[in-house]
Amino acid sequence: MSRILVVEDESIVGLDMQSRLQRLGHDVPAVASTGAQALELAAGIQPDLVLMDIMLPGEMDGVEAADLIRQRHSVPVVFLTACADEKTLEQVKIAGHFGFILKPFVERELLSTIEAVLRRHQGELGRQNAPGELEHRVGEHTAELSRLNDDLIAQARGHERAAADLQVRYEQGQVLYRLSDGLARAETTETMFQEALDALGALNYDRASIRLVERGKLVFKAWRELSERFRQSLSRPPSWPAAAGKSEPVLIHDVGLADAGLREAAAAAGLGSAAFLPLCYAGTVYGEVGVYGEWPHPFEAEEMQLLQSVANHVEFAIGRKMALDEKSELESQRRNSQKMDALGQLAGSIAHDFNNVLTVITGYTELVSEAIGKDDPLYDDIRAINDAGERGAMLTGRLLTF
Repeated sequence: MSRILVVEDESIVGLDMQSRLQRLGHDVPAVASTGAQALELAAGIQPDLVLMDIMLPGEMDGVEAADLIRQRHSVPVVFLTACADEKTLEQVKIAGHFGFILKPFVERELLSTIEAVLRRHQGELGRQNAPGELEHRVGEHTAELSRLNDDLIAQARGHERAAADLQVRYEQGQVLYRLSDGLARAETTETMFQEALDALGALNYDRASIRLVERGKLVFKAWRELSERFRQSLSRPPSWPAAAGKSEPVLIHDVGLADAGLREAAAAAGLGSAAFLPLCYAGTVYGEVGVYGEWPHPFEAEEMQLLQSVANHVEFAIGRKMALDEKSELESQRRNSQKMDALGQLAGSIAHDFNNVLTVITGYTELVSEAIGKDDPLYDDIRAINDAGERGAMLTGRLLTF
């Protein structure tokens, strides 16, 4: 159903056309009798088509009114005229409208003309809107392609980051593998310390140290890029916070907020952060691995896992060496004990035999001294031999007791 505005100066003709069009299924809300009224109604009802009488009363005829309606509302206009002379046709041609219907007309002619004009008008609108619609669709597709391109770029960057992370993790794993291998081959603690410092250097911790607890103090045993002044001035008691029965690392994100001793030492060395990871053996902390940063630095969980892995490797290697040293010491003590046992048995056996010899000597000297008497010049010599034998028996007695 189309909305049609009828412009007819003869009211009876206008009402008749309104009735016919409504009977044919169209909506005809109003009938105008002048050009000015037609312009006003067209602005209000927004018709799909205007049936315009050429000859209208007043200053504005139908052709002029039709031009204004088309300019303002882009509505097709079909002229109604009772005159088919050359002048009238020329006016319609010059105006460039969709056509005209001669009065009087029949309904079938009126209906077919209206349908043809509406189809033609829709075709023109489609052609007029086609560039804009095409541009709109091109814009939509361009926006969609741009969005897809952005998504692809984001995915590519994500893959690049993931690949970079994997590469970093691979390199870190290689460092830990080399550290484990080097510690297993090391024969001295000094070599172990150097392996650990080299691994920390490969992980971009240029400044690092290993300190051990000796006589209640932390003593530097190995270090990288730490001045003697810093090592001499750094003073921190050998204590670490405990959690779940295990000593935890000491993290100093900003040495400017640390205790006075560390703050002064770090300021002199140009350091801004530090982390100390305890080394334990048999439940006792015996030292620490320390790393130092030039600027304040928040030690994140992933970074601490890496540092803890290094400390664990060092802790295991040194702990294994300490266990081997303890085993060697125990073995040495066992051998010494066996030697002492053997020596004791030998001494007891010798003392027993020697005691038997001394018993014979002291016995015979007693018999000789009684036989010769005190007046005999050899009596005192015999008694001296007897006394010496008794003293020897006392010594062998002690050996037997031992």
